[in-house]
Amino acid sequence: MCQMCSAMRNIGLHSHMTMPGANRYQQMQRGQNGQQNRQQSGQMQDIMAQAEARFAGIRSKAQAEGSETERHEAAHQSSGRHLAGGINLNYRTVSVQMPDGSSRNVTYAAEGSVPLAMPSVPKNVPKTEAGRQRLQQVFEDFQIAKEAAEAPGHGLSGADVAIASRASAGIGEVGSLMANLDSVISNIGKNQGAIAFGANGNAPGPQGNAGPQGGQTGGSPNGEQTTARRFSAIA
Repeated sequence: MCQMCSAMRNIGLHSHMTMPGANRYQQMQRGQNGQQNRQQSGQMQDIMAQAEARFAGIRSKAQAEGSETERHEAAHQSSGRHLAGGINLNYRTVSVQMPDGSSRNVTYAAEGSVPLAMPSVPKNVPKTEAGRQRLQQVFEDFQIAKEAAEAPGHGLSGADVAIASRASAGIGEVGSLMANLDSVISNIGKNQGAIAFGANGNAPGPQGNAGPQGGQTGGSPNGEQTTARRFSAIA
């Protein structure tokens, strides 16, 4: 079982962040009195408004990253069809300390993975149509695995690239086995046709024309009449 995944990207968000203006806000909060209090109150409101705007930007960036992670994994899963398992997401929480001492938190999907049942190249495949069908199924599964690994289109992780490369190798190897088996099955068919031709009574005799019993009588060197034996040709 392989894991297709989306790697955590650095989008400039840390687990714990403190908004600028916290020290100034707290100093004003401790020094409020009279007219000065009203002036400082307005400044404190401005500091908080700026902090809230910054947090809104952080939240927007985190949510966009989470949506991209979910899209990435959904692309893996849908393209992987019967080979793909369920989506696993790892969440990250960013805690932001506001100037007034309160906290704002935002949680988003930072990375994820989808298990993939990677096919393997079969060994000792019978030289029959059933064996040919088995190889065809494995060939198609390798194609699905490659498509699933590359499905997101961009932002592929190292694991995605490795799976795609492994699937490509499998496609080439199974494709070669299929071509060889097709040749073997074709030759078997030709041989069976030749055997059937010799068994139906129309094969030529050694010294006569084709006849109902596999050959007419032909002359021997001493003038006696001999009966030509029926024979089969195997190519």
